[in-house]
Formats: sequence, C-alpha cells, structure tokens
Amino acid sequence: MVRQAMQQRGHLRLTENESVHAVPLSRLWITLGVALLLSLTQPSLAGQLSLSTSPLFLGTSVEPNVFFLSDDSGSMDWDIMTLGNQGRIELVGADRTTTYSYVLPGADNNYAWSSSNGRILPSEEAVQATSNMPTDTYGVWRGRFSGYNVMYYNPEVTFNPWPGVDSSGTPFANINPAAAPLDPFNTTSATVDLTTNINWTADNVPQTTSGTVDISVTNYYPARYYTWTDSNSDGVVDSTDLHTRVEIKAANAPFAHVSGDRSDCTNPIACAYAEEIQN
Repeated sequence: MVRQAMQQRGHLRLTENESVHAVPLSRLWITLGVALLLSLTQPSLAGQLSLSTSPLFLGTSVEPNVFFLSDDSGSMDWDIMTLGNQGRIELVGADRTTTYSYVLPGADNNYAWSSSNGRILPSEEAVQATSNMPTDTYGVWRGRFSGYNVMYYNPEVTFNPWPGVDSSGTPFANINPAAAPLDPFNTTSATVDLTTNINWTADNVPQTTSGTVDISVTNYYPARYYTWTDSNSDGVVDSTDLHTRVEIKAANAPFAHVSGDRSDCTNPIACAYAEEIQN
C-alpha cells in the first residue's frame, strides 16, 4: 500500500514485476572516485591571453612626455627668493625703486655688487644709521628671515650633510663654520667665515626725500637670523611687524626653538652654540 501510494504521488513508478534493490554505499563512492580521477587526467585546454599594458578605456596611446629641465641661468645664483619681483626684494623710496638679489657678499656671486642683478641688501642696522630712511627701514630684516626669504637659514630645521661625495670622492660631512665652502661639491671652492664680521656696500638704496644713496654695511655678523611676531595677525610678514635679531654667538646660547624638530640638538627646543653654528 505504501508503494502504491507513492506511485500515485509520482515518487515511484514500478510495475508489479519490478523490485527495488539497494545499491551498496561503498560501490557508489568507488564510482564517483574513478570519475573524478579521469577528469583530473584530462589536459588543460586554456589558451594564451594577451594582456593589455595600458588602460583599456584609452583608445589611443600617448608617447612619454616627462623630461628633466635644468636652469643654469644667472638668477639661479641669487640667495633671495620671495613672492614678488622675480623672487627678489624691492626697496621703494620717494622717487626710486631698487631691487636686491643677495643678502651677503660672496666670492662666487655671478654679478657685481653695483649691477642691477647683483646688489646686496643692506642690513637693518646700517639703514637705521643712515639719514633720509623710513622708520621701518624698508623691512630689510625680512631678507634674513626664512618665513619671507625661503632661501635663508631656517633655525627650526635640522640640516644634515649632503648625501653622496664631493668632487674628490670624499663623502660629505660637517664643515668648519669658520671656512664654510660656497660650493661644497668643489673641493677648491672659496669659503666664508661665518663667525667673523664682514663689510660691503649696498648700492643705490632709495631715500625718503629723493634719489638714492650707497650705504656702507660694516661689522656685520653673518651667522644670524630673525624671529617674527605677526603684530596685526594678518598672516603677512609686514615690514613693521615685531622681530628679533638672533646672532649665533656663544654668549647668546641657548637658542630657543618652538618646533622641537631640531634632532641634532641634545635639547630640541634649546640648542647649544656648537649645535646651532654647525647647523
């Protein structure tokens, strides 16, 4: 009756003379195993693919367009880089404007101190000591502040010797501040003593009345930098903003730093004289 009921439901369709035989489970597993082995022995029929080396969405190829550009023009010798006037500093007087390209005299300066491309910026002290000059001294101190002249020494940064070797194959190392080479790669380069006062003439400094005057800069200590206070909180380094001259001398140590990034100093926020002058 059970078989009949199942047959009526379509689950089992047997004639009266048919019987059901149970298939041993072990035989079933053997059959499946043989089939699997036969399938594994068949050779792979996958064909070789040609993979694109460029994005598929690009319809046409483009030739490489990266090139290396080296500028060896005379302006690459300037040690002033600001946001205006080709990077140089302009002093604007009553009826004259003069542009300055250097902050220090150098034996390897490309241009003469009296040429339009070679003028050396006067010091703040020298402008203050000269008559017919503005009370803000044209803000010449900014030429020795890295926040305005990005080429100038930044005391918040650690400067390590260059990687590589000089022209003689000697690895770059710390240099003597009293004989700092103007070109570290060239072993015969002229040097400058950063610890001794120097003199120069600032050419054609504009006056507040009319015309210009040459200013003699004397007893200038070259190892110096300025700190800045944004007096009017406008984010601009104005000529009238508060500022402080810092001369790197043993008597002025320690040298305070706000960034804490001076990894060359035992105390990153207060460097000793030897550490600051070496940096």
